[in-house]
Amino acid sequence: MYAVQKDIWHLTGRDKSIVEQVLRWSNNLFNVGTYESRQRYFRDRSAVKYPELYKITKANENYGLLHSQVAQQSLKSVAESFSSFRGLERLAKKGKLNQKPRLPKYRTKGGMYQVSYPGQALKIVGNRVRLPLGTKGKEHFGADALWVPLPERIKGCPLKELRLIPRNGEVWIEYVHESLTEQAPSCSLEVTGILGIDHGINNWLTCVSSNGNPFIVDGHKLKSWNQWFNKQKARVQSEHAKRKLPKDRDCLPVKVGEKPDNWQPSGKRIKRGLYRSAQKLILNADVNGAANIIRKSKVATDSIIERVGSGLLTNPLRIKLWRDSSPSFCP
Repeated sequence: MYAVQKDIWHLTGRDKSIVEQVLRWSNNLFNVGTYESRQRYFRDRSAVKYPELYKITKANENYGLLHSQVAQQSLKSVAESFSSFRGLERLAKKGKLNQKPRLPKYRTKGGMYQVSYPGQALKIVGNRVRLPLGTKGKEHFGADALWVPLPERIKGCPLKELRLIPRNGEVWIEYVHESLTEQAPSCSLEVTGILGIDHGINNWLTCVSSNGNPFIVDGHKLKSWNQWFNKQKARVQSEHAKRKLPKDRDCLPVKVGEKPDNWQPSGKRIKRGLYRSAQKLILNADVNGAANIIRKSKVATDSIIERVGSGLLTNPLRIKLWRDSSPSFCP
């Protein structure tokens, strides 16, 4: 199993100059490959395959300045983009696309483009990774390699690829490595049962299942650990699903934010946290929202919906994961 570790490389001095120049050469080579591919398309409406693109561009000075495997990865990116374009073009001719696909464009002149080193080009020495430069690049810089820090957490993990990516004024390093953590064994799911989970803040996880009583995982402690994150989440959280009762068969929108014409909830939210159904039953609003999530499941049958809406929503169990005390019930 592969994993990716992402870090920002805080560059200074000579390393900064070398890395930025290498990224510019990669950008130039990408544009060279794009030019050749576009010209071929204009001539005979075909796409240049990577082997042919390699033969055409390997004499370009930008190819020689980069390490050969890095240059090849940049050209493969060009070939893949045009291959994808041709595939979309075929779909458009069959009427399977609403919009006409656009021919891949050039990157900004003088800009930077990512470089990718395959595992066989990398050498780990202590807590650093050696990134070789191209033959002409060595002469240009007077150095034969770049040295990248190796994160402590992936020491001992075989590296399969290392990418340098310019993003938002920074250079990001992506370490693609084999994970030493064993993959979790697969398990069989009980497809006849349903668990609806409504995410909140104070009520972090409000859960309603088709087989048991509802329960709430308390979120007060978690909110105190990460208050800013929870405030952002609270601002965007939808309250739409909490204004309907599953047993009343209110019409539910399939897409987030979608509301049918002339829609009206059968019940009413009388105050924060409490919902009154059409049958005058007082429910926990978060539990009611979780029950409506169950209704959207493809395996939710009428019997399950009846069981969920038959009084199980009135007295959920509150569970506090970060406190050594017995569970308490909430109205």
